[in-house]
Amino acid sequence: MWMTRKIGRQLLSMTALIMMTATAALSQQTSESTRETEVFRPQYDAICAAGAQLSSGCDAVRARDIVDAATPPWRAVGRVNYASGRTRHHCTGTLIADAVVLTAAHCVFNFNDMHWIAPRDLTFVAGFQRGDYLGVSPVARYVLDPLIDLETPVFSIPPSRDWALLVLDEPLGASAGKITIKSVTVPARPHLAGYAGLRPQVLSVAKDCGTITSSVLPILQVRCAAMRGDSGGPLLVQQRTSWHVVGVFSSLFQRADGIIGAAVPADRVQQALDDILGG
Repeated sequence: MWMTRKIGRQLLSMTALIMMTATAALSQQTSESTRETEVFRPQYDAICAAGAQLSSGCDAVRARDIVDAATPPWRAVGRVNYASGRTRHHCTGTLIADAVVLTAAHCVFNFNDMHWIAPRDLTFVAGFQRGDYLGVSPVARYVLDPLIDLETPVFSIPPSRDWALLVLDEPLGASAGKITIKSVTVPARPHLAGYAGLRPQVLSVAKDCGTITSSVLPILQVRCAAMRGDSGGPLLVQQRTSWHVVGVFSSLFQRADGIIGAAVPADRVQQALDDILGG
């Protein structure tokens, strides 16, 4: 996923765990943390997140199924791209309306320069796969959780508010398709689709996300094989022949029983989506 930044600080917000990388920190991590016996440390960088060891986590990401991004429902998923003179990163996003993409709020924040990214500096590429794509559009504007202060040059958003709706210039969903959002019905075994950093040119799907047993918590807790690049990706549940987005992937955090993925329940964005479509 992501953004060049030194990771010497100990007090990182857990929404930033999956997304910050730095040349200096990565070189240090390469020497210290790539041994098979080295335990994954999310406070430095969420390189690979499944299992207790970096090697097993990366293996789990590599083992994810690569899907055909030109076919439904995957064609409605794409890359959210950002590039500036000092920073380049990508996230994953999903068309949930003709011209609206659901992704994570931290995907529109520049952690290197500590400011919110201008919408015009973001691009959504639908159905991206090894350089091919079904459609591309600049972002006209974006909508965040109403409690987020865009005037504050600090990212201190809890995972439960880590969502963003990107309003596109072009209605890509009319041709690429879209995936509707839906409240999760428990128990549910979701899949995570994303452009993981190990394979940023292809869309892959993690089917190892475990079971969501509660929809009452402010976040959905999953155990997907995930890493940078997957942020903003959809948690998908299939009901008969239809797929629905039940969550948007935010970040990773360490718990006593292992590494947990946090996702925002998709129905949390319903009011904002209704306002966009009604306006």
